[in-house]
Amino acid sequence: MQNEFPQPVYHRIMFSIFLPVAEGMVGAAVFLVGVSYLNCTQTALAVTFLTLATTLSGVGLCGFFVNHMDIAPPYAGSLMGVSNGIAASAGFIAPLVAALLTTDVILIFLSLSHADLFYS
Repeated sequence: MQNEFPQPVYHRIMFSIFLPVAEGMVGAAVFLVGVSYLNCTQTALAVTFLTLATTLSGVGLCGFFVNHMDIAPPYAGSLMGVSNGIAASAGFIAPLVAALLTTDVILIFLSLSHADLFYS
């Protein structure tokens, strides 16, 4: 059976996109879940798991960063800026949505006095 993609394209997809994301994100998730099962006395193991999770998530991002150079090498910086700008928009849209969904909680919070918040 013949592949649908030419061999170089298939290898590029597998080794720069699929495998780093699968290894990075799934591996990071496994170690982060592993941290949740540790107790307070296993600090060295917790630090090791967190370090491995961060390292593996970096492996998952390498396929993302290479894609901009593959799509349009002269415009890779502009593409990176636009895509990161769109991705970062969740950082200011999510609090606005949360504020709209929890208006009753905000009103209760604003009705409390300073003493109620810190000295009760």
